[in-house]
Amino acid sequence: MRINNIRKLKAGLLTIFLLLSLFFIDKPSEAPAQVNIPIVNAKRDFKIGVGAIPRNFPSSSEQDIRDMLSETKNSGELLMWQADWRDSPQTSGQIPQFIQLIGTHKTTFGYEPILGINFYNIGSGNAVPLLNLNNTDERRQFKEVALAITQTYKPKYLILGVEVNTFYLKRPNEFPSFLTLYAETYDAIKIVSPDTKVFVTFQLEQMK
Repeated sequence: MRINNIRKLKAGLLTIFLLLSLFFIDKPSEAPAQVNIPIVNAKRDFKIGVGAIPRNFPSSSEQDIRDMLSETKNSGELLMWQADWRDSPQTSGQIPQFIQLIGTHKTTFGYEPILGINFYNIGSGNAVPLLNLNNTDERRQFKEVALAITQTYKPKYLILGVEVNTFYLKRPNEFPSFLTLYAETYDAIKIVSPDTKVFVTFQLEQMK
């Protein structure tokens, strides 16, 4: 089962890379068509939203976040929030603070959250892992966080890796360890919440 999941993930990643590589092949320049997408109070057959950043981030206060959330309704129905999988080594296994705030206030401010946790430091430049991908205890704690988020907030969408192609390009030898962690966590989430859509995100510029 786990091997099949890993193969499926690899096949999915390859398919996405190939499709996007075809899309970004040089084409004759042409004027972009003007598209008007209604934002709020509109009938659409799809949802739109934003990945917002509150004032004073990363040292935002709870009021900063509340102010940000109060504006979400002007940007669509979805709000994406991505965070490191733990706030500190001392809080391993616990839901990160900002994820708690975004998940808790979804009803108050009327948005559908897309919650994401990441396993490496995006801003480090070298994709430094935020956990030992071969350490049994830390892998278990990562899965515990993902499960806690799922059981507490019942999200429709859950991200288990942010811009994973960056990590692959910087640390290809460590990427297989992430794949097995992803597969194990995916399986655990689907047991408690079969309808949650579990996925990863990609860094667009590096795919062009």
